[in-house]
Amino acid sequence: MDIKTLANSLNEGGAAMSASRIDAQNIKSTFDKYVKNVIKKIDSKAEYKTIGSLGKKDSSGDIDVAIKTKLTLDQVSDKLKSLNIDHKISRGLKQIYTEYPIYDNNGKDTGKMVQVDLMFGDPDFMSSTYWAPGERQSNFNGSDLSVLFAGFSRFTKVKRINDIENKEKWYNIKQEHPEATLAYVYDINKGIFLKARWMKEATRGKFKGQMKEKSERLPNPEATTIQGIIDIWNKDSKVKWEKKDFNLPLEKVWKKAKLGFTKSKIKNIIKYTESALKDRGPLKEYKVLGLKNEFI
Repeated sequence: MDIKTLANSLNEGGAAMSASRIDAQNIKSTFDKYVKNVIKKIDSKAEYKTIGSLGKKDSSGDIDVAIKTKLTLDQVSDKLKSLNIDHKISRGLKQIYTEYPIYDNNGKDTGKMVQVDLMFGDPDFMSSTYWAPGERQSNFNGSDLSVLFAGFSRFTKVKRINDIENKEKWYNIKQEHPEATLAYVYDINKGIFLKARWMKEATRGKFKGQMKEKSERLPNPEATTIQGIIDIWNKDSKVKWEKKDFNLPLEKVWKKAKLGFTKSKIKNIIKYTESALKDRGPLKEYKVLGLKNEFI
């Protein structure tokens, strides 16, 4: 996904359902019941894990759950319907937003509902890519980190293509568009892909006659694990990136980036990140300035 799609998707599910915030003390009791009464009844063999900033703040707007199951979105939806669980499907993000009662420490229904997001993918992988700091740990949230990691990937030089099908696709694209360029694309749910870009003259519409950028993502990911992503970053860095860096506040990650990347790469990352943060609203402007100051 491109940077704007990533930035928007990270905020899309937050208010999908009409639900209340959940106090930190009620998270465990509520999620325990959700596991027993929903997840286990959807698929008793499903792998799952809560992700994001859950439990690191006094209250949370929702409960994000990474879940791995052989069932399709529609099959999961049918199960939820049979359980009378209100929900909405986001096919593009491969997520299902549900509503569930909030229970207090004594297991009593509080009369309020919380949004629980089922996010389909590898729970171990997503627990790192969706990691978020507590509100006292950083001035930035997990979404900001994701945008930053997308910038790291976008401006890491592509030195080789590992996947055979990707190699064949890239060869065909270059035959048709010799000027095409190739760059990494960070997918928070799946890993790192490659995207080809080239310019083509528009043949219709209001841009007819003008040169417009075209792009195509190659079919298979080049990295599907955290270590795989790290290995790609390390090919273009003066410092060694490690898995634990996915679980650091953005301020610390920026400092390491400043040591590891060239000045030109840093400038590109700033410009790339700035455009995404601005797209997410005027309240993000102070963060853009903060990111710049980290590098100056």
